[in-house]
Amino acid sequence: MSSVIDALRSLAPVVAGSLPCGSDPDGLSAAEEVEAARLLGGIRSQLDESIAVLAADIERRCARELGADGLAARNGFTDGAGLVQDLIGVRRDEAARLIRVGGLLETAEAVAPLPVAEPGESEPAPPARSIELLRALDGSWAAPVAVALRYGWLSAAQADALRTGLGTPRAPEFAEAWRSAVLELIGDC
Repeated sequence: MSSVIDALRSLAPVVAGSLPCGSDPDGLSAAEEVEAARLLGGIRSQLDESIAVLAADIERRCARELGADGLAARNGFTDGAGLVQDLIGVRRDEAARLIRVGGLLETAEAVAPLPVAEPGESEPAPPARSIELLRALDGSWAAPVAVALRYGWLSAAQADALRTGLGTPRAPEFAEAWRSAVLELIGDC
């Protein structure tokens, strides 16, 4: 068993045991309730990001080309979205969204890896929100969406809506128009 799985198994009861129960918020002051909601929102965002990256990788391991050797087939499913749906306990459309968002996060890592933390920092500081930074990125027209998602400038729902709403350019010569539209929409978000 990997150290990641061991860590998750030991962390789950600790986290669950320390969460304020929905039926017992009376033990918290108003300021503590606000702070608990803020902290839990941050934890949820990080969990959602991790789940999305795993979902995208599960989808890749379920490719139809793998046939009976694919992860979905070995677990009695026809595709990765069905397997993710079952594993995580979400609706099928949410499983598909997680897979798409995970793909965007993988794209972001490929075109703009996260900065390395400075000595004494627990996490590296993201760059200041900048359309210029996004404009300068290499990659497809969707790369700015992926990087804006990675840095938290877009929510997962916003990034997925932009990516799926615009669709794919019908021809390569339209890619620059798509990229311009994406940059404008990210600025509006």
